[in-house]
Amino acid sequence: DNNVWVISLNSHRIAKYGSDCSHKGTYPVGNSPYTYSDAAGLAARSITTRSGDWNVVYDSGVAGITWGQLSWNALIPAGSSVLFSVRTADSVLGLGAQSFADVGNGSDFSKLGRFIEVRARLAAATDGGVPVLNDVTVSSAVCDVDANLKINKLDIDAIMAARGQTALPGDVRDADGNGTINVLDARKCALRCTNASCAL
Repeated sequence: DNNVWVISLNSHRIAKYGSDCSHKGTYPVGNSPYTYSDAAGLAARSITTRSGDWNVVYDSGVAGITWGQLSWNALIPAGSSVLFSVRTADSVLGLGAQSFADVGNGSDFSKLGRFIEVRARLAAATDGGVPVLNDVTVSSAVCDVDANLKINKLDIDAIMAARGQTALPGDVRDADGNGTINVLDARKCALRCTNASCAL
């Protein structure tokens, strides 16, 4: 239609103008759009085939912890998709220097860092069916000493048995991140037990 596309690298948008220079719209398209040519691929991704990203950053409050699982519930019509990826760092600014790694729903992974950024990439079907993301749960391995994705009496007992020890980087027993495993870590982990009364 002889429209002109203007790419805004730093504002993460593209704008559309008619041949008479009238502004047709501005569209968010994700981080740092860039092209050598006419942005046809970018237009296809964002306009012709509707898709978009949803990002969120979680703060564990503990430097160097191990993140262990991501799970979500979504309605995904035939032909549409929801894909997740994560990256971690010990500072929010540090996240930008890390690459995203794809993760499956309910699959275990191991990524270290106080902060985790979760990215969901949703794409509509060609017939217009749109995926709906209902909820997302991200879990750290903090307190899960036996790495079974549950926190219970066995984990609390293991923390208590290690009282007074110096925590290693990313040590799941050091729930408050102060570098020493102590009774305060056990108390903090008891509040995170999967079942009531930390039952097995």
